[in-house]
Amino acid sequence: MPSRSQISARYSRTTLGSKKTFEYACVGAGVATNILFFVGLLAGSMMPPLAPAHTAEEVVSHYKRHLTGIRVLATLVLWSGPLYVMWTAVCSSQMKRIPGVPHAVTATQLASGALGAVGFYAPAILFATTAYRPERPPEITMALNDLSWIFTVFGFTPVVTQNVAFGWAILADLRPKPLFPRWLGWMNVILPFGLSPGMGLHFVHHGPIAWNGWVTFWLGFVWFGGLTGANIMYLILAIGNDMERDAVEEVVVEDVTKRNC
Repeated sequence: MPSRSQISARYSRTTLGSKKTFEYACVGAGVATNILFFVGLLAGSMMPPLAPAHTAEEVVSHYKRHLTGIRVLATLVLWSGPLYVMWTAVCSSQMKRIPGVPHAVTATQLASGALGAVGFYAPAILFATTAYRPERPPEITMALNDLSWIFTVFGFTPVVTQNVAFGWAILADLRPKPLFPRWLGWMNVILPFGLSPGMGLHFVHHGPIAWNGWVTFWLGFVWFGGLTGANIMYLILAIGNDMERDAVEEVVVEDVTKRNC
């Protein structure tokens, strides 16, 4: 009967045993997070978002007209939450390859990403709850819709600390051939603060910083998609260029196999 170390050595040679395989899957989860969120909003006819200035009757009318689509929205966005956790995990995994990055930086990125996933998971549950009983009094439906959108757009701060930590790690890489380009680090440190105007969305019902405004929603949407897209591209390159780790793993596997033959 093969020993545990022999089984481990053989498994590490398989596709499922490769670290790269799961890390690529985690990057794919980051892509899926954005796609599911966007498609979910389209399915529920929530793109553009319902205006906060809508009356209770207008909100109820929208939910009744697009009831099935909003329920589909809730289902799709629900999956964005755990997929975002996977995306966060691969970011932390690659950050650990950078020499000298304090553990606190990696931990901040990981914890912030886990908290940021709530920004997908909770709104999905709230939209599902709002659409569950469309016959409710209009004021209750309106309150639940307000809660759904405020949770969706207002809860962005964990993503700021997550990206700042990721950017910090990139900028801390002073090697001649860094794992990520320095400009990507500056993007992750600076761009998230462009979401700051959205912190005032609960003061207004109209204008650029309302939850459907061009500053709060549209610039935020473009920023999140663009920055995530850049990070995805360079994470794929970083995983693919991890030749040193592959070489070390190969030596370890060969050594374990020989000792147990």
